[in-house]
Amino acid sequence: IGTSDFDPHNVDILGGPTHSMGIYKSVDSGNTWEPANGVEEKFPTDYSISSMVVDPLNPDIVYVGTIGGGLWKSWDGGISWKQIFRPIGVLCYDINALSISSADPNIIYAAVYNYVPYSSPIRSPIPTGIAFQGGLYKGKLQEDGSYTWKKIFGNRVDDIVVDNNDPNKLYIVTCGYNVYKSADGGTNWEDASGNHGEDRLPSVLFDRPWDY
Repeated sequence: IGTSDFDPHNVDILGGPTHSMGIYKSVDSGNTWEPANGVEEKFPTDYSISSMVVDPLNPDIVYVGTIGGGLWKSWDGGISWKQIFRPIGVLCYDINALSISSADPNIIYAAVYNYVPYSSPIRSPIPTGIAFQGGLYKGKLQEDGSYTWKKIFGNRVDDIVVDNNDPNKLYIVTCGYNVYKSADGGTNWEDASGNHGEDRLPSVLFDRPWDY
């Protein structure tokens, strides 16, 4: 499990870190819990945790998304941690969804929800307004242990599901409750929200993060 500040977004919008107690791990079905923030290579508890996923083939491999602190990975069940992804060029952001497939756990999909100021340049530590930016990123593990990252969807994504039989087949839900699917790892997308009318999912357009 990942812990969070009481109200991490308010703190992070102002440009400062959020705080948490980090990650806790149970090996007895949740009866007892112990910290899993690392021994020497530690997970930074300065950041609240917004998403987490465990490798479906190896439970010692854990990915943790944070608010403002990027994406972190442990290869040894929480003994050590390493940052593997941090989006560049935004004020602050939330890695709000993660997904991997048992067909190829070396590919990971991360949804980034970015906050950016309406006005530029920022004249105050507190932005006069914030707007949505976001996107879906695809990461692939390389032989040297690093990851290559590519942005494959340009709008905010709130949830991701990857087919366990095909890591290139995925479904996403956007901020406006539209569903898209891809059969080629995010190169091409098809609207899967349904036909117009009663069979279509309701779609809502949000222009400010406090609308919902």
